[in-house]
Amino acid sequence: MGGRVYIPASSTCYQYSTPIVIGSPIILAGDGPGTCLEYTGTTGVALTMLGSPGPSVIAESSGTVIRDFTLQTPAAAKGSVAGTTGIFLNQISGIDAYNVNIAGFGTGLLFGSYTFIVHWHSGIFRHNAIALNYPPGIKTAGENLTFSHTTFNDGTQTDGVSWGMNCVMIDVTPASNSSEFNFENNSFDGCQVVIGENWESSTRFINPHFEDVQHDLNYPFLKITTGTDRKSNVVLTNPNFMIDATGVLPDALIELGNNGSLDITNGTAQGWGGLSAPNTWISIKGPGTAHLSTRGNFYFVHTAGQIPLYKTDGINQPQIDVPRTSNRLSTPITTDGDVVLAQGDINGDYWIAWRSTNARDQVVKVSVSTSNYSSQAAVNVISNQAFAGNVVLSGIRAVFSNGTPQLVANVGNRDGTSGPLSIQWSGDGIDQPQILPGSAVGTTSVMSYGLQQAADGSTGIAGGMKLLPSVQSACDSSKGGLFWYVQGVGSSSDTVQICMRDSTGSYAWHALSVGSALSPPASGGGTWDHSTPAEIPVHGVPILPSQPMN
Repeated sequence: MGGRVYIPASSTCYQYSTPIVIGSPIILAGDGPGTCLEYTGTTGVALTMLGSPGPSVIAESSGTVIRDFTLQTPAAAKGSVAGTTGIFLNQISGIDAYNVNIAGFGTGLLFGSYTFIVHWHSGIFRHNAIALNYPPGIKTAGENLTFSHTTFNDGTQTDGVSWGMNCVMIDVTPASNSSEFNFENNSFDGCQVVIGENWESSTRFINPHFEDVQHDLNYPFLKITTGTDRKSNVVLTNPNFMIDATGVLPDALIELGNNGSLDITNGTAQGWGGLSAPNTWISIKGPGTAHLSTRGNFYFVHTAGQIPLYKTDGINQPQIDVPRTSNRLSTPITTDGDVVLAQGDINGDYWIAWRSTNARDQVVKVSVSTSNYSSQAAVNVISNQAFAGNVVLSGIRAVFSNGTPQLVANVGNRDGTSGPLSIQWSGDGIDQPQILPGSAVGTTSVMSYGLQQAADGSTGIAGGMKLLPSVQSACDSSKGGLFWYVQGVGSSSDTVQICMRDSTGSYAWHALSVGSALSPPASGGGTWDHSTPAEIPVHGVPILPSQPMN
């Protein structure tokens, strides 16, 4: 029982036609790409990892490792052999796979009952009709099935043109145990993912990449399908969709059916194959009450325009949780220089996209925090996908124009072309997006904690300024121009004092009278003389007028 089986690299594949069954925990290891096992049988399972039946599987089969080899059929280079299975995991708990490639089978990886805690790291599933199958009817299985940094590609050829329909099948039905699949940083290239009634657990995707690899794409990348009574829970975080097709396009990137549940955050998509795009990100279909929850930004690059986040077929009555609608606006800019991208209560995350003269789409994501009396105002450029030598938006910043916050950028570097620059703005920050070409750009820069820097270099304070009482230090040359609030004792009034130098060169604290024009005191100290009400001039630090506080 147990042990290690080593398969060295070879210039040709090791061919065999009799299925292999391993019935005890082992380490099965090759030498990487140089180790190839080729199953020549026309039916059956090439490699079965078999544990003990029933609950004892947890105690008896933990610790199996397979790594560093390729398992394929003779058809792997161009297609698959129907009726064959690459690896069957049956009644086994605790198996780790590292850099294992499976190619050319009717089913690449098949799950059986009593199978738990599977960790698959790296490797490629290629040219299998179905890359991964968790079939109906499985019992007592499905805990913590994780795939990381793995590629699933080139599934079934369904119409002579398109590849990939029904490529990853988590085909749970009311007669099956739900499964807990975790897909982390995986690529699904020409490989549709279909998820059935997986309602007791979640299917989770983190940073997935979905891409078609053909001229026509006649299916959604992800399909969530349920019956009319059970649900399915899918969590999709930071997905990226890449469309290579230039002909037929799917109705949506994702299909959410019946009572399915989808939680999706921060989607991006790229239409490399052309300027067209699907009709919507998510299509909600069929009888039932689907549940869609969205967060973050959703942006489509290399396309003629943005698409709706979701649409329904009029039959489904979905529950939609959208914290705030992502507003979008596109406006042509015809001249270089500063342009106002947004104005008003600008707080949130924004995508700003533009198209260069050679039709290269570029985008920058910024997070903005401003207000008329902001305790802190800032612009943080989160990501910038721009191309040198093309149209560039630069100097993105927040400014004030007569007290109103503006988000401003500089337009320039058009490669000698002065044609219109189409800027598209989207984000969750304000209810109505604005792009205001020709509007006057404010000259007051936003600084931290309510400070404003005017064009002449002077600093202003938005709102009131409070001097806090404390033990007053000695006035000397290092403190010239320093204000201090001094609390009176008994019946004596509080005073505001300034440290200043007199005509003899001596430094002393001088109390300021409130509400009057001031003239300097006589040499040696004392209080200021005053005559009529006026503003106290403090060079370089004006106290800006504002509404007094009650």
